[in-house]
Amino acid sequence: DEPSSPSPQPASQLHSARCTLRAAMGPVGPAAPMEEGADLNELCTRYLPLVAEHEGWPPEKVDHMIATGEAKSIVMVLAMLMMQDGLTEAQLTEKIKSGHVSKLLRSLQDRTKANADPTPQLLQDIAEGKAMLGKVLEALEPYLDNDAAGFVLDLASGSTFWPQNFARRWPRLKVYCSEHSFERHAVAGVEFMEWSLEQFRDSPERDFEEIARRGAQRRTQPSGVEQVSLLEHLWCPSRAPFPSAEDDTRASWELSDRAVDIDVVRESWTEVEHLRGACRLVSCANLLLQVGYRDPAIWHSVVRSAAGMLADGGVLLLYDTTEWGGYLDRASMQKFCEDEGLALEVALHAVVGPSDAAAAGARATMALEVLRKRPGAPRQSISGDLGDAAAAAYFKSVSRLREEGNQFFKMGLGQGMGKAVRCYRRSLDALAVASSRGCVGPKLREVASRLESNLSAALLDAGRPEEALLAAKRAVHWDPSWPKGYFRQGKAHQALGQVDEVLAATVLMQQFEADPMVVAA
Repeated sequence: DEPSSPSPQPASQLHSARCTLRAAMGPVGPAAPMEEGADLNELCTRYLPLVAEHEGWPPEKVDHMIATGEAKSIVMVLAMLMMQDGLTEAQLTEKIKSGHVSKLLRSLQDRTKANADPTPQLLQDIAEGKAMLGKVLEALEPYLDNDAAGFVLDLASGSTFWPQNFARRWPRLKVYCSEHSFERHAVAGVEFMEWSLEQFRDSPERDFEEIARRGAQRRTQPSGVEQVSLLEHLWCPSRAPFPSAEDDTRASWELSDRAVDIDVVRESWTEVEHLRGACRLVSCANLLLQVGYRDPAIWHSVVRSAAGMLADGGVLLLYDTTEWGGYLDRASMQKFCEDEGLALEVALHAVVGPSDAAAAGARATMALEVLRKRPGAPRQSISGDLGDAAAAAYFKSVSRLREEGNQFFKMGLGQGMGKAVRCYRRSLDALAVASSRGCVGPKLREVASRLESNLSAALLDAGRPEEALLAAKRAVHWDPSWPKGYFRQGKAHQALGQVDEVLAATVLMQQFEADPMVVAA
């Protein structure tokens, strides 16, 4: 994309950067300053590869720098040197090749990242997302009714604004958000995604009736209402029934539990392999806006992989610039899907106006597109022993994730317990996919009961007793004759100070303890 002016910085910071670079580079030859208003896109094309070549950066790192704004910062510093320090293009090239410039830029970037405050980036993402929220939800509502259940995968989630809204608009959907990092960075990648999830999760106000009332007031008296909660920026019901604070907090925690690391430019998305062919919705916003500069055709592999994640009748939602490689051009997209045999058809295409000038340049235009996966042949149910050949593939992910969860659980309290929760929850999701694909029978119920019991134990040790109780109740639901489910219920009730319920769960547990067929989890 075409870089534009950088975000305003304090004059002292720019002066410090100029002085640091000038001191290290030493005297320069006769001044031949770059002309004011020169094409920064041309500078980026010419000089960023030189810096990358000297540093040995792979193409993926350059993509990441463009996506996070680091590339723009580098180009602006180079342009500043040429204009204000009288550096010719030939001299600048020599300085890059000698390593002086890359060393200084690396130092400046390290300091910037170490001191970065992610809050402005979160607020910027929210502001940009809110402008499109109504159109995006309206585009999805023909395919997702109010009681829609299943799985959602959001790619390159960033601030998680879109997954937050999907989880609240369709509360029965299980939403996965994803990001990828090439290095530690406070305002991009996995670290920024996880920080953003925490901000929404820990938002102090969850009175949704009051939030709806203020939202209505803003529409009639926009100048007289103050924003008091991050959640006010998200979709919420305009009328009763409103979600409870407890339900919304649990939804926020589950978003965190399902957050994954996915490099979308790779063909294989191993972190969500257990969702293959099961997603009601896959969404991807602003991908080409970030990485189209490097490879305009990068969307080909992303669409191919996303199509493989969709269930029959599922939809792929894309919102991005139309500037690169035919992406979000209706005819080009339909032809690509037909040529690749993806069983996707363009169900909606809308040009929604120019993108934010600070992100992509004034010429870029944004489009919103929904592609629907055509229904396939009906599947037959698979009953009996889950070890048979037909069902084995469905349960490979279940077993792998369960074992990973067991290993983290053995690590004890702290970060390991949170990872155990994530693994058990994803293992249960993989089991739900197997069930949706036609796997039925008593063995499935037994596996579900043991997994819910493990999840309950991990949630309790992670300090989430309300969720631990719900998981224990589900364990009993799947296998009412298994004593350990009642044991888990009793432990959760105890943590919540519910003495009578502890006694009731203990009595039920004792009724089944003598059963010689009981198998421990």
